[in-house]
Amino acid sequence: MNSPIADLAISRASGAKDIRIAAPYIKYEAMDRLLSVVPDDATVTCVTRWKPQDIAVGASDTGCRALVTARSGRFMLHPSLHAKFYSFDNAMLVGSANLTSSGMGWSPSPNLEILCKPDDGFDGDLFWDNLISESREITDAELSYWIQVERLNGQREENSWLPASSSKEWRPTTREYGNLELAFLNRWQDIPSADERTRASRDLSALALPSGSPLNEFKSWATASVLGASFTHDILRLHHLDQITASREVASLYDLSDIDARRAMETVHNWLRELAPELLPSSENQ
Repeated sequence: MNSPIADLAISRASGAKDIRIAAPYIKYEAMDRLLSVVPDDATVTCVTRWKPQDIAVGASDTGCRALVTARSGRFMLHPSLHAKFYSFDNAMLVGSANLTSSGMGWSPSPNLEILCKPDDGFDGDLFWDNLISESREITDAELSYWIQVERLNGQREENSWLPASSSKEWRPTTREYGNLELAFLNRWQDIPSADERTRASRDLSALALPSGSPLNEFKSWATASVLGASFTHDILRLHHLDQITASREVASLYDLSDIDARRAMETVHNWLRELAPELLPSSENQ
């Protein structure tokens, strides 16, 4: 099925050597179709947004990363991405269309979308540089956790069990992840303090996975939720900085005191140490 948007994107992509894609939703078939007209030696960089709900219901595909890395390209995440931006050498397109079959007009019932050349006042290079500076490259280790969430949907007969996405502003507050599991298992008496029980209750509400779900599903969902949180994203993105500088940066980004920033970062580190230790710098994984 042809569409004006798809024809425009394909025509701009054909033969291009520098490919830049930013879209919150990207599907394997659509990306494969677009990249099929790109030379094998082209430089491909892709930024997208992965949220647990989006991955679990198939709004985005984790396999898209392989299409990019197979070309030695960069596949990056930005948790607040909403823009749709395509650049093929010097030809830029912006608008509403995600890189999906419905977005591009390749599905039987496509969305009504827009892609067009931006006004001369739009500085696409500046937009891209800022986006890249705020994004992080997804590693093989992190990918494995997102794949676990992607598989959850296939383990159920209906999608109705899937919880709503965690709030954009959510970050874990339970100091030790193990206490969250105790709360999920309704073993509140085993959580050592009233404050920690309160925090566990708050996090359970945010994650919203139905009680009675298997513990392995809960753990997969909790892992993806913390990885998809903007706060965690910034901690991982700033891991190359020393702890004092990183905590000051986080404090500034989230309008926190230095003490609150350090405590919140410690909490995220505690969760990652339990759920995804490979993603922590070796100095933190002790």
